[in-house]
Amino acid sequence: MNTPRPSDIAAKAIQLILTICGKHGVRDHADLVAASRLGGISPRVHMFANYVVAGELGNYVDPEVADQTLYFTSKNLHALPGGEPPQKGFISWLYRLHSGGYVAVFNEVTIRAIMESNDVPATYLQLSRVKTRLFYHELSHFVLHGDFLINRAVASKGYAMPAQPLQEEEAWLMASVFLGAGVGGYAHNLKQQRAQDFQDHAVQRDDSSMRF
Repeated sequence: MNTPRPSDIAAKAIQLILTICGKHGVRDHADLVAASRLGGISPRVHMFANYVVAGELGNYVDPEVADQTLYFTSKNLHALPGGEPPQKGFISWLYRLHSGGYVAVFNEVTIRAIMESNDVPATYLQLSRVKTRLFYHELSHFVLHGDFLINRAVASKGYAMPAQPLQEEEAWLMASVFLGAGVGGYAHNLKQQRAQDFQDHAVQRDDSSMRF
């Protein structure tokens, strides 16, 4: 197994972001950290991951295929169709469906317990933010380690092999680039909006000062 350098992992993540942002359902970098008020993964984050996996599987040449086919999604543990978890009390895991699609599986019971032990309120919005980080982690495992973790262990469907410590670090590095780009895009959009609001307010003041 070849070990990619951190710079190569970051470059791969940036290349994916630049390729996909601006496509259908993923308007700009800020969409990468969109949250769901229902406690799950935002449709825009799901769409980004779908494009990533479609590209890794060689189907990105036709964007309509990625729009219409479910390549990568998320499910809570209780909604997963069969199979025993590889470890009790896990937080998230990568799973391969019989259809060939992939799933980031969340153990919400464990997630909520960890949040509560750290005095983080388990609101739907906070749950969405935590799951989004985990979602990108599992997506990064697919991109970086899919051949090793999935194809060697799963003939048709089931949980991926447990990742090695270095693989965990690599997946978190790539996930951090996705999240960092999203936060940066959100901050840029907010700054632009505030600048526009200030300009609009200044124009309104100029207009009012000319009235007599």
